[in-house]
Amino acid sequence: MNRPSVATATIAVAVFAGSILLVSSFFRFSCTRPSFPIQTFAHTDVMTALVHYVTSKEVPQQSHEEISESFSVLLKRAPCNFLVFGLGRDSLMWHTLNTGGTTVFLEEDSKWYKTVLKESPFLKAHHVEYRTKLSQADDLIQGWKQAGEAMCARECLSQRKPTVQIGSG
Repeated sequence: MNRPSVATATIAVAVFAGSILLVSSFFRFSCTRPSFPIQTFAHTDVMTALVHYVTSKEVPQQSHEEISESFSVLLKRAPCNFLVFGLGRDSLMWHTLNTGGTTVFLEEDSKWYKTVLKESPFLKAHHVEYRTKLSQADDLIQGWKQAGEAMCARECLSQRKPTVQIGSG
């Protein structure tokens, strides 16, 4: 017999046998690995929100920029204590983006409060009655700025470094 052909045949058989062992080990491992509940891989709140928004025809109440701004904060801080003023079609999203944290919603409209909680009873929400209205916002902010500037001026006069500076510097 010719020696090179025996060596070649031996190598071919070894490679073939090794390939069979490798492939069978892969299939044995992949077929016998323990099965885990889907909750192990993805939080059920996330999955619920995903299904809701993928199948919903509702349009977000906030712009992409507004949502992105809050989302960027949550990316850095979540899980955290997150207070949301108002319930909306996006409440499930905010609840889900803070998975592991506490998200609390405050809603003034009692009818809307009941509607949203009927659809999502797991949300932590409270009906509140605000003493101020949105139409007063500019006046309230202006008054706050003036009070803050007066406080800053008093601290600067007393040669103490202010702990908080309000307004433009």
